[in-house]
Formats: sequence, C-alpha cells, structure tokens
Amino acid sequence: MKRPDMLDEIHALHPNEAKGLLLQMLEQARRYDEHSEKEHGFQKQILEIWNGHVSRKRAENEGRASHVHIVMGLSDAGALKCALSSLGRRKESEILAFNDCFSEGPIRGLETEEGRKFRLEWMFERFKGYGYAQLTGIRHGSDLILEAIRGLPADKDITIWTGDHAHEQIGMRLALAVLRDAPNTVYIGHVSQLYERIAHRFDPVPHSYAFGFLSTEAIEEIVRLHEEGKRPLPAQTREAYIRDWEELSASDAKLHIWSDGFCRSNAA
Repeated sequence: MKRPDMLDEIHALHPNEAKGLLLQMLEQARRYDEHSEKEHGFQKQILEIWNGHVSRKRAENEGRASHVHIVMGLSDAGALKCALSSLGRRKESEILAFNDCFSEGPIRGLETEEGRKFRLEWMFERFKGYGYAQLTGIRHGSDLILEAIRGLPADKDITIWTGDHAHEQIGMRLALAVLRDAPNTVYIGHVSQLYERIAHRFDPVPHSYAFGFLSTEAIEEIVRLHEEGKRPLPAQTREAYIRDWEELSASDAKLHIWSDGFCRSNAA
C-alpha cells in the first residue's frame, strides 16, 4: 500500500490537532535552543521560521490598520471581528486578544517574563487543560500579546474593551500598565455599560456581559454607541488604572472577584 503523502496527512489534520502539534514542536525547539545553541541548529531554524511568520503577519496588520482593539478572550475577538466586518471596519482594525482568565490564579508581575512563567507553571499544575488552551491559541499567548502591545506604533489609536467582571477589568489594567509610556491615544469601551442601554432590544444574556455572549447585531450597536460617545482616556484616569494594576501585581492573591466597582482578591 502506498504511504500517504505528507501534504495529504497535513490536510487531514483537524485544526486543533494541527495547532497542538505545532505547539509541541515549538516548545521542544525552544527547550533545546535554551540549552544548546550549537548542537541543535535544526530547532533554531524552526524558531526562525515561526518568528518570521509572526513578524510578517504583524507587518501586514500594521500596514493597513489605523485602530487597534484589545479584547480579553478569543471568543470576544471572533465576535468583534464579525461585527467590524458587518460595519465595513475590519480592514482598518487590528484585534489583539488575550487567551487567559485573569480572575483565577496568580497575577503577580504578569508584565514581566518571570511573572508569566510563574503563572503558567502554577496554573498548569492545577488545571490540566490550561497549558493546551494557552498554546493552541499560540498567537494569543500572554508573551506575544504583551510584546505586540508594547510594540504598537505611536500613530495607532487603541480601544481596550472591558466589562463588569474581574477578568476583563484586570486585563484592561494590565494592558494600560504595558502602555504606561506609550503616546498612543487610548479609549475604553465598556461593554457592560453600553449593552445596558440596548439590552431591551435583544435576548437576555448573563449580567456580566462580554462580546462572546452577544449577537453580532448587539455588538454592532455597541461599537456604534462607543464611536459616537468615545473620549480619550484622561491621563489622570489612566494613571489611576495603572496604580490599580501595581497593587494587584504586588499581591499573592489567587482568586479575584469584581464587586461594586472594585476588584477584591483572596490569597487562597
């Protein structure tokens, strides 16, 4: 029997299976690359191919996008992309999405490589699916997203979308901390507050609204409302959010709850 062609085998892979295999190869290559630069030239070539791909994709986005949207989940990113496409705004918009849940687990020093490594190890030990979920969305891992946020050109406006729950409120503050010295104009799109104004027109959804829960039509209306009333985030408010992050980042808390406009943490 003829052995299947490699191209046929690749086409037969399920997307999640392909991502998982890519993850394994990249992680293996990184481990070898960290320990021996001379003996593992092939692994280094794999990393160079991947890094080149990421750089090209980023350059393509930077070339056409004038506005960057930062969201706190992959489902939110997909929902927002659909809405922006319907509004004719997709080509001018770049979307950066975290693939994590900041309401649980340690968040100390997440703006640093050491803090992210500690979180990854802590979460992986306790939640078996965490590492897979992080890395099957490998372009959305915290390392790459924070690097992308830091590297945004100064002429791009930024909207950070958030809602009334700890995960998105923490993510917003983390993003602003990374943008601490950036001159970009920043807007905050508050999904929960904007949806409250139009909720009566749509099917009921859970109270802590996020794009991933909403219909494309509802998200389109939220984007319109945001555009009509948006104001750049004042410097004083921006600094206050960054101070909030510094307090959160200095804590060893492992559980974070949004209540009455504040993030309350528990070290348990």
